[in-house]
Amino acid sequence: MRKVLFAFGGLVLPALLFVIVTTACIIYVAVELNAESRAFVDDTVPAIAASWQKEQLLSRAAPELGSAARQTELTLLFQSLSQFGKLFEYQGAIGKAYLSYASPTIFAAYTAKAKFQNGEALFEIWLLKRKGRWMIYDFHVDVPKGSANRNGDRPTLRS
Repeated sequence: MRKVLFAFGGLVLPALLFVIVTTACIIYVAVELNAESRAFVDDTVPAIAASWQKEQLLSRAAPELGSAARQTELTLLFQSLSQFGKLFEYQGAIGKAYLSYASPTIFAAYTAKAKFQNGEALFEIWLLKRKGRWMIYDFHVDVPKGSANRNGDRPTLRS
C-alpha cells in the first residue's frame, strides 16, 4: 500500500507543480501585457488628441489601418475630430490585453476619456502586438450629444 501511495504521489506532485508554475507564468505575462498596452494607450491618445494630426495615429498604426486607400477616410476623420479643439484633460485608459490561444495573437481593448475645449470624447482603441510592438488596429471616438460634433456622428476608423 505504501508503494502505491508513493507512486501516486510521485505522479501527482510533479503534475501539480507543473500546473502551479504554468499558471504563475500566465498571470505574470498577463500583468506585463496589461501594463505595456495601457502605457501605450496613455501615451498615444494624448499625442493624437493634442494636435489632431493623422500622422500621430499613422506612426502608431497597424499597416491595415494606414493603407494608402484609407488616406481620404483618415483626412475626413481628423477634420471632424479637430472640431474638439484643445485637449484640456486626459482621464486615462481602462481595459486589458488578451492572448489568443487559437493563434499567436496578442491584442488589447481600451476606452479612454478626454475633455477638450469644445466638449468631451470617449476613445475606443483596439491594439495588436506584432514583433514586440503595440499598434493601433481600430480607432473610434464616441461623441456625446452637445459636444464638438453636434450632429451626433461617430468618428470611426476601422481596419
